[in-house]
Amino acid sequence: MGFWFTEKVAYLLLVLSLILPFTIMYQYISADTYTIVSNAALWQFIFSTPDHLSFAVNPFGLIYFMYYGPSVYIAKVAYDAAKKGNWTRYDYAIRLVIVLVIQVAIMVIIPPFSGYPPPINIPLPIPGIIALLLTRLTVREITEVWEEEGEEEPAKDDVFNN
Repeated sequence: MGFWFTEKVAYLLLVLSLILPFTIMYQYISADTYTIVSNAALWQFIFSTPDHLSFAVNPFGLIYFMYYGPSVYIAKVAYDAAKKGNWTRYDYAIRLVIVLVIQVAIMVIIPPFSGYPPPINIPLPIPGIIALLLTRLTVREITEVWEEEGEEEPAKDDVFNN
């Protein structure tokens, strides 16, 4: 059994949504001091000048579900598309784009990091973009014409048929 056109693609997208960063924060403090934080659901990478570099496995990052949650939903959409097999690629892509827009809007309206001076938050909807790129390998192209169950007979009205 192959990997593509199966639910395994959705599992791949779910794993990617947990391990890929969903945001990068850049905070400029002074001419020679700044901080860059890359945050994912399960880890966090912090680079701060002059000499601070840290990587942390952070299972408490799961509380940021509001920010990476749409990526998990994209994995569910991919699962449904692969399992049902009756979606068109266009319908699948439209659903993904809507979720991506919602994810970016949430991250812009309610930024995950704040402070003084105000940081620059850059949303990274990487799993959604990967899901869009894998559309041709997730959703089969419908090649059959929809079948009608039979021709419908015109309704017979008893008033006019004596």
